[in-house]
Amino acid sequence: MQQNINEINGENEKTLFHLFKVDINVFWNYFMDASFPITFFYDNCKLTNIKNLNKTLKENDVLDLFYKDKNLSVKLLIANIIDTPNFKSITFKLIEHPDDISTFTAVDSFYYCSYTNVTGLSIKIFVPPEEKNKKNFILDYFYENIGMIYKNIEKYIEINFKEAEEIESIAIRKSSNEVFDFLTKKNYTNLKILLGNHASIKPTNSPNKIEIEHFTKKNKVIFMIDKSIDFNEKQIVLKPIESSLQLPRQIVVIKVVNINKNDCLVLFIHKIKEYISNDLIKNYSILKKKLLWLLKSTIEG
Repeated sequence: MQQNINEINGENEKTLFHLFKVDINVFWNYFMDASFPITFFYDNCKLTNIKNLNKTLKENDVLDLFYKDKNLSVKLLIANIIDTPNFKSITFKLIEHPDDISTFTAVDSFYYCSYTNVTGLSIKIFVPPEEKNKKNFILDYFYENIGMIYKNIEKYIEINFKEAEEIESIAIRKSSNEVFDFLTKKNYTNLKILLGNHASIKPTNSPNKIEIEHFTKKNKVIFMIDKSIDFNEKQIVLKPIESSLQLPRQIVVIKVVNINKNDCLVLFIHKIKEYISNDLIKNYSILKKKLLWLLKSTIEG
């Protein structure tokens, strides 16, 4: 967490920043739920007009908040919303409050790094200079508990995580038929190229299952396997159902897309169905790139 205080346009500004290992759109959808900011940024706070709001916040919405521990009410205005692919922002403005506490404007901005799939949350708090000596219990609570607030948000993301999809692709100078036949012949033996170094593939008693053994990891995995073919796309779907070592819940899809009679595109799609660290997802991405390059060099000769 980084934090600083300075003067901008005559206002006292405090900025806080934290990285969350989640896609910006997933985080934004959570944050724009009318109850989300209230739930996480103050204990014992109730949104009394939630029935009059849409589930998703929009500009000019007013949040009627009741703080049970203080036995008082305030109103927050949604003053501005910006929603672009890699940057999003929502501005909260305190518009009704007791005279003895300061007003403030909070600008929550979201920055997305597509390379690491990390979203940065910047929270800037502006207090008018004429009110900077007033107390504000909402801000005091926020500053004193920011570490706990971040941890609670991270836990919420982990619990509500549905699926992450990581895709790598490569063009191969062979027809889609040749590439697909190479990957599926002899009980999918050549799939070992895309499943890691020192892997072997063995058939099982079931025609829709294969066993993969990774010698370096000392792990055996049974995959349900399915393939489908249409005019322009062919795909193999692998779902792990047994493993000697614990694996994240996932599905692997190898898709071969026809470009022309001599070229195709191979996509290596990894659908991860439980929350894992961003570092591990990044490692998956690097490994898939290496394995796709090995497939290309093997097939093209």
